[in-house]
Amino acid sequence: MRKSAIVACSLLWPALLLAPGCSESNAGIESSRSGIKQLWTTTLTGSEPEGDGAWPGVPVVTHGQVLVGGRLGIAAFDAANGRELWRVHPWPGGNHAWGFIAEFDGRACMEDWPGIACVDVVTGKLLWSRGLAASTASCETALDASGWYVGTDSHMVHAIDPSTGQEKWATDVNPGSKYPSRVFGISISGDTLYVTTVRQPMSTSLPTVGDLIALDRNTGRILFTYTTSTTNGGFQGAATISGRLAIMNDAWGHGIVAVDRFTERELWRTPVTPSGFINSETRPVVVGDTVFAASTDTQVYSVNANTGAIQWRAIGVKHGSLGSISACRSALLAVEYGAGNIIAIDRTSHASTIVSSVPRDVYSRITVDANVAYFELSDAVAAYRCE
Repeated sequence: MRKSAIVACSLLWPALLLAPGCSESNAGIESSRSGIKQLWTTTLTGSEPEGDGAWPGVPVVTHGQVLVGGRLGIAAFDAANGRELWRVHPWPGGNHAWGFIAEFDGRACMEDWPGIACVDVVTGKLLWSRGLAASTASCETALDASGWYVGTDSHMVHAIDPSTGQEKWATDVNPGSKYPSRVFGISISGDTLYVTTVRQPMSTSLPTVGDLIALDRNTGRILFTYTTSTTNGGFQGAATISGRLAIMNDAWGHGIVAVDRFTERELWRTPVTPSGFINSETRPVVVGDTVFAASTDTQVYSVNANTGAIQWRAIGVKHGSLGSISACRSALLAVEYGAGNIIAIDRTSHASTIVSSVPRDVYSRITVDANVAYFELSDAVAAYRCE
């Protein structure tokens, strides 16, 4: 995972100017609306500390289970009490533990550096495991009734039959590219796949560009390609589909970008100004007509999804750069970059606080299901109720 152009350390910008119409909160006291309460924590027995490699993963909640990816493979825990139900080791010798799991209709599939694999969610049975012809990357994959769609670090997208592992089609999304072009995420809307990349157009590591490529889900045919127009860009996460929009984090261009999926044009981009910019290392959360983003400048931003205008930002608690964000009913939960504290932001008052009840080693992103937040620590899986 690329380190941000902003150093991931304790940076606080109290002197930042606000864009017109934007408000800020400096409150550092804990609000009752933003507190979270522990339900259970289960030690990952037989595991080793995951380190930075576990950070991007996202727990999946399905069939009353919490699925997590780790160096030892895929494990399932009872969502109500945290009891470990099963564990599968798809690859001999372990894996890099990025932890991106896709689930649909009782199958869970994970792509990692050794290869690809799918398991039965109810029984924990390994259905199949294999490598890919092209080198495998760590991608936010997509799974539906028609197939499992995975990307690689050599600009390929593969459609896989999740029941057998057989390939249905493969598409080079940057044909003719001579230099690295990694697929970071795939999203589905109807019969269209939306693929995001960070592409290196020259032999040097900089500049980069970001691509949003629309593919026909059934054939893999390229429908259109949008490429960032800024001097540096790259979509370091899957696109969030919201109505006509594909909303993405341009981590290399330091902004949130919305592309109209039907006109194939950029509708808005959050600005880079002397007052600051949104550097979101993972994709933002969209709730209704609001985009919430955690930034490496230590702030959480609220953005109007229709216009891209920054509505407010939460500052005031001294913490490190933020790496990911999730939304509860009354609070936003942001995780410090790499591994660290959970920062709770009240969605009404915008008051922010470090959640002291959680150990300072949260390595995964947070998944919220029915007002319960699930996440991974260095050696455990945890569930906390959030309001």
